[in-house]
Amino acid sequence: MPTYCYLCSDCGENFEIVAPMSESSKPRKCVCGGEAARSLQLEHAQGNVDGLMKDNLRWSWALAINPNQIKEAMKIHPGAIFNEKGQMGIRNRKEKLQRMKEAKMEEY
Repeated sequence: MPTYCYLCSDCGENFEIVAPMSESSKPRKCVCGGEAARSLQLEHAQGNVDGLMKDNLRWSWALAINPNQIKEAMKIHPGAIFNEKGQMGIRNRKEKLQRMKEAKMEEY
């Protein structure tokens, strides 16, 4: 789930909440009792726009290979990492698009 930043209008306190996207725009209660609204400025400053800009490692089944072929795949995908199942580790969208291009795949 994504992490959202909130800013209290009463005391100026900012805090983060992990919540489903459907609840991202709901105001939250601050520890002071005031109402806090979501702050996109804080999220941009922290590099966290709906959790999409963080470089979180995810394992891709779409770019997975047979574990016996990892050495060969490293020649096609220099710098890539693979787990024991043959899944490729993807850190962000830019890397995903690069790896897809190397594998001659298209995004739909």
